[in-house]
Amino acid sequence: QYKDAALAAPNAGDLVLALRIAAASLGKAAENQPYIEVAWTYPGQSRSGLRTTGGVVREMIDASLRSILVVGYAVTVDSQFARLASQTIAAMSRAAERGVAVTVVLHRLANRNAITRAWRAGVPRPDFYTWPPDNEDGMTSIHAKLLVVDRRDALVTSANLTRHGFEKNLEMGVRVTGAP
Repeated sequence: QYKDAALAAPNAGDLVLALRIAAASLGKAAENQPYIEVAWTYPGQSRSGLRTTGGVVREMIDASLRSILVVGYAVTVDSQFARLASQTIAAMSRAAERGVAVTVVLHRLANRNAITRAWRAGVPRPDFYTWPPDNEDGMTSIHAKLLVVDRRDALVTSANLTRHGFEKNLEMGVRVTGAP
């Protein structure tokens, strides 16, 4: 096909121009497509080619410029604030310190307390929202796990913001980066 195109072109300059236009068009189309990747939590050693949930989440938070939205069911922190879930909350706190607006939607008030325990002193707290208890059905809950950064980078995952969700369970999520 390239040989036919080369023979059909009036001259080499026209062929070069057509190829440059085609390459630029392809590049522009690729820029507008979302980038999609998988994030995993799995017990044991890291595996080549797999991105961890905790690593992806902290990468997203560290790159935030304007806003972070966290939706989750369970949040826990360890007493030393050394595990991955605690490190993630510390990353959110650093983002807030940079002026990023942090909004957190959680299942219950206890989850809010876990975040505030790990939050840096003097840093503006997130805007918190919790699911109201349903007196008729005690099982009703926010069960979604979602992180959206700057309205252009989103992770939908099964992992809670807990040690098990980030280190021990087998969890999976999909990250989509690009224009809404």
